[in-house]
Amino acid sequence: MLEGLSIFLDELTRWNAKINLTGLKSRERIIHELLLDCFVPIPFLPEQGTLLDVGAGAGFPGLVLKICSPSLCVSLLEPNGKKATFLRHVTRLCGLKQIQVIQARAAPGARDLASEGYHVVTARALAGLEETLTFCAPWVMEGGLFVSFQGADAAARLETCRPLLNASGLVLIKNLAYPVPGKAEERHALIFRRGA
Repeated sequence: MLEGLSIFLDELTRWNAKINLTGLKSRERIIHELLLDCFVPIPFLPEQGTLLDVGAGAGFPGLVLKICSPSLCVSLLEPNGKKATFLRHVTRLCGLKQIQVIQARAAPGARDLASEGYHVVTARALAGLEETLTFCAPWVMEGGLFVSFQGADAAARLETCRPLLNASGLVLIKNLAYPVPGKAEERHALIFRRGA
């Protein structure tokens, strides 16, 4: 796992110098502000099953979760060609199996990637919570989890989205607040379950 994360960070730093994969340029800031987020929901995720990361970007959290949980079968959905190429490159370098990069845009209400849905769907910095729920909820299978990363205003966003949550059958089961080194405000990893 440590070797895979090291390869990922090395390549991200190298590519990021030429292509804007993330707005953060220093390795330390990438670790503190992007990588550490990915570890927060891991204890609540299944060891096996399927995971879809919507708007995978530079690999946070989907690629990191795959490196940390190699038994998960992971799909990374990313519309940007350069980012998708980067994700495929790191996947090859790390020798990861049961992972695919899908270069496509998420569409509200779409469900054609896996007709039965996914055990886990993740989204980080995709859009506001309401839009993220609209995009991601259809892909969560019955009994599956949806993980959304939010800022300090998570409680207010949740209240605004209550009708949408009720309509989609998603129930908040964990609101994990955590600090970010060098930042005054906490972040939140919201974990929802569909149905039972």
